[in-house]
Amino acid sequence: MQLLLFKNVVFVDFTELFDTLKEIQGNLETKCAFVEDIRNEALRFKRSTLSRLLQHFSASLRRNHNEGLAKAGKHKTKANHVDGNKSPTR
Repeated sequence: MQLLLFKNVVFVDFTELFDTLKEIQGNLETKCAFVEDIRNEALRFKRSTLSRLLQHFSASLRRNHNEGLAKAGKHKTKANHVDGNKSPTR
């Protein structure tokens, strides 16, 4: 009886799609706009699971971009830091 219930469940693997999306070239806004277009198409075809995954993917793109900017800013600050307590050596 349980086997009959699971027989109608369809699992779709979107790995190839997301691997391809990771290769998108361009700035953050271009990437997010592209993902949003795909998400709208997913909704048009009533693929709510795919739409939700694309929404999470877009959020992770933004989060990774912001974390990268924060790390770059910290690195730049450290590299340009001058200790005001030390006197210059001659």
